[in-house]
Amino acid sequence: MRNARFYQAALVGLLALGVRFYRLDAAPLWTDEIFSWAAAHLPPARLISFLLEGNNPPLWELLLHGWLRLWGEGEIALRSLPAIFSAATAVMLFWLGTHTGGKWAGWMAALLWIFSDYGQSIGREGRAYALLGLLTLLTHAAFLRWRTQGKGAFLWALLAWLLFHTHYLGGTIIAFHLACLIAQRAWKPLRAGLAYLLPGIALSGIIFLDRLIAHSQSETGAFASLEGFYNMLWRFSNQPVPTVLALLSVVSGLVWTQGRLLRSYPYLAFWGIFLPLWLAAHIAPVWQARYLMPAAVAYYWVLGHTVSALPPVGRWISSFTLLTAWGISWNPTPPGPIPFHRELGQLIAQKPAQHYLVAMPAWITLEWLPYLPLKSKSRFSADYFSETQREMYLRHRVIGASHYTELPVCELQAADTLWILDYNYAWSFPHGILPALLRKEWQPVRMYEFGNGVKLWIGVRAEGAPSS
Repeated sequence: MRNARFYQAALVGLLALGVRFYRLDAAPLWTDEIFSWAAAHLPPARLISFLLEGNNPPLWELLLHGWLRLWGEGEIALRSLPAIFSAATAVMLFWLGTHTGGKWAGWMAALLWIFSDYGQSIGREGRAYALLGLLTLLTHAAFLRWRTQGKGAFLWALLAWLLFHTHYLGGTIIAFHLACLIAQRAWKPLRAGLAYLLPGIALSGIIFLDRLIAHSQSETGAFASLEGFYNMLWRFSNQPVPTVLALLSVVSGLVWTQGRLLRSYPYLAFWGIFLPLWLAAHIAPVWQARYLMPAAVAYYWVLGHTVSALPPVGRWISSFTLLTAWGISWNPTPPGPIPFHRELGQLIAQKPAQHYLVAMPAWITLEWLPYLPLKSKSRFSADYFSETQREMYLRHRVIGASHYTELPVCELQAADTLWILDYNYAWSFPHGILPALLRKEWQPVRMYEFGNGVKLWIGVRAEGAPSS
């Protein structure tokens, strides 16, 4: 029996690897992936301090640092590590499903994850989310082992520590497990778990609370609604039809089992994360599909568990219907959030060296970095960011600015052709950031449009504008 389960898990893993690696480089890298890619070039000590100053926990970028040294640069090198983690997540869903609901539950949970748009896009991005999903399931497995067999408290704390240092919202799993211990009045295990856990996450926890308090509330509101609640399930389920079918499957499973599944761990693992985050989204910007990876992986676990609990006829009908809807609506090559970086980078790489490029706002300059031929891309130096910016300026005349007054006036006056990248969509500049003064001094002669509100203008000095 164990050998059969092992071979089935291996088959799941091979299928997941094949799906996740299919055209892995089809979509251009987007902003957050490029950030992780660039940060991973820093030495480990500086990488940790850089991220803890106000961005993400450092575990993912530390792993990526070593991975890029082994496998080199490029989209496939960057995304292959999360693709492996995402395939391992399918294996863990199979393993957990078989242990909590039987073989049918394991296969359904794994297949729904493998052939989900969510898993195929977010699950193989060059970011921390695939690792977050895998560690979520490993932490659940360690917690169940601890509570059912009475051993493994330290393993649970170690995995929870890694989870929290992968993404701050991994802390929702820790909070859920501690709430389970409190609900069970398991005071001794609670004390032991906290004793193992707190030394590892105390510092990062303080940093997270500081970020949460200081974070802008502008992203809350419309998404934290019943429509947003449904739309997030839609994101997990490919399309509206599979979402409805999945919900009908869950409801029918509860009816057939007379509510027994309501008290099972997979249901608690999903709703215990999904509902609190939906409520928290009314006051904090946490309602994004990427952030909900801890709830998403449990969603597929719940669906597999529910289908397996149906009578044989209902199980076959539900499985066929769900898998068919999933397959029809599945996109094996999702376009990614920002599909134009590669095209933009290639265009800028062809720009004559004497032409001046203004990128606004300043942080946009790094967004096409992987697509420009720069020597510093392969350097793991302490001054990586400053060296890269300097090389972009020297080799491609690229400079970033948020305001017209930040631009070097003498060089602008000496230039006869100016390329202006206008990112109107940027949330920091909702009204557009192409200054009227720049429009007066430069006359547009060509414009490229890459996406919603993203334009690259090529202009020559307007007649009568000062040139010295």
